[in-house]
Amino acid sequence: MFYLTIHSSKEHEIIGNTDIVIKNEVEKYGIKAEIVKKDDKLEDFDFLIEYHDTWRWDFKKILDKLEIVFISPEGTVISKSEYNIYKNKELHNFPSPEKEVPKMIKELLTK
Repeated sequence: MFYLTIHSSKEHEIIGNTDIVIKNEVEKYGIKAEIVKKDDKLEDFDFLIEYHDTWRWDFKKILDKLEIVFISPEGTVISKSEYNIYKNKELHNFPSPEKEVPKMIKELLTK
C-alpha cells in the first residue's frame, strides 16, 4: 500500500474541502493518505500529492482551475492532471472539487 501526503502548494485562504476530496478519492483505490501542512517535514512516503486551486465568484464560489500533481520523494513530477473551466466558461455546471477530483484521480491512476 502507498503512503502519501496531500497539501496545497500555495499559502492562501482555503476555499472548499479539496484536500479531503482528494484524500477520500485516492483511498477508494487502496492508497493510504494523510493530509499535512505545506511546511511539515515529510519522511518515509512513496509519493506526494500536491494541488493548486483557483476559485472565482459566479453567484457563489466556483472552482476555476485545479491542478493535481503526483511527486516522487526526490521531488520529480510523476504525473499531473489539470482542470480548467475556460473550456466552457460561459455555460458551466458550477464545478466543484466533488465533481472534478474523481475524474482527475482516475486519470492519474489509470495512465
